[in-house]
Amino acid sequence: LEVGDFVRLLDLMPTIVELGGARAPDRLDGRSLVPLLRGQTPPNWPDSVYCEHHGEVWGYQSQRMVRTRRWKYVYNPHDVDELYDLRDDPAEMSNLIEDPAQAGVLGEMKARLLGWNDATNDMFKWLWVRWNFPEPVRPEEVCPEKLPLTCDPAERSQPQA
Repeated sequence: LEVGDFVRLLDLMPTIVELGGARAPDRLDGRSLVPLLRGQTPPNWPDSVYCEHHGEVWGYQSQRMVRTRRWKYVYNPHDVDELYDLRDDPAEMSNLIEDPAQAGVLGEMKARLLGWNDATNDMFKWLWVRWNFPEPVRPEEVCPEKLPLTCDPAERSQPQA
């Protein structure tokens, strides 16, 4: 069975639950794939898919990505962003990020990505959304209540040396 719609790993759990005859909790981020398995695409099925890579390990950097049927935009906070026309360049060999003819597409893809960041409470948004700020900013300057400097409250309470 081939499905042409966007699906996510998060969709497997509600699918298995539904196939088992139970009802999945409403609070899940995933959606059951059962309608797609039956050849029916629900009218409100997503027309894009999002990915996040948490870097800063072994030299890799964090990235965020949004993909529609035709376009793929990758945000690279410490390097050049990427924009690909997947219809004309499925191998992603020609980065169109600086092509003025694609400024509208780029704006739409950035808006989609920011919307997804807001919807998922992506804490990295304040760390890497450089196009919103003319100068580099520290995360705590933008959103101090959401970004503790450490994850360990005991460590934060220790006196500074």
